[in-house]
Amino acid sequence: MRSSILRSLCCLLLCAAGCGTAHTGEDAGLDAGPRSPLLQVFFTAPVAVGGGVAGFDTACNTSDRRPYPDVEYAALVMSEARRACTSANCSAGADALDWPLVADAEYGELHALVFRTDANAIVTEAPARRLSPVGNEFNFWSGGTGDWTPAPANQCSNWTSRSASAEAIVGWTGEPIDAHFQGGHGLVPCDMMLPLLCVELP
Repeated sequence: MRSSILRSLCCLLLCAAGCGTAHTGEDAGLDAGPRSPLLQVFFTAPVAVGGGVAGFDTACNTSDRRPYPDVEYAALVMSEARRACTSANCSAGADALDWPLVADAEYGELHALVFRTDANAIVTEAPARRLSPVGNEFNFWSGGTGDWTPAPANQCSNWTSRSASAEAIVGWTGEPIDAHFQGGHGLVPCDMMLPLLCVELP
């Protein structure tokens, strides 16, 4: 009798702690808490080249590192189909093509402000200073230069080639967050796997 009462009590306590919570196995994103007013940025796990810019965007939108899984993201890379500027730092005016950053906006990791964009949708102010702490730096796919213009010769054939003889410009999370963080850290072979920097689309 006593053991039956104890079993019943245990069942009640278990239900109070989690009854009705279903685990479907679907990607629910990170536990981001209350929605942030900032447009979100995050890094994927390392991915391979091969599917072009569209393939990179898919990697962003299926990553289990998405802060909010119910919004759309795009990869912050450059190619023939995606660029920020055609003149250094957009000095000739805004001439973006399918560029995922938007003008005069604030981007962050959850509620922490990482950088702001100017009227040309390029990064001009970065309170976060760096994208990762000292000692945890890493490269990520970019294809852009230090002045926000694309580098067509170093984009793995518009991100479709995994040839070890081809190379791509990469970003470095240890750089100060200015134009150089996304395109100022050398070249790597296109057969490598690197993370993507993904940004939320408004």
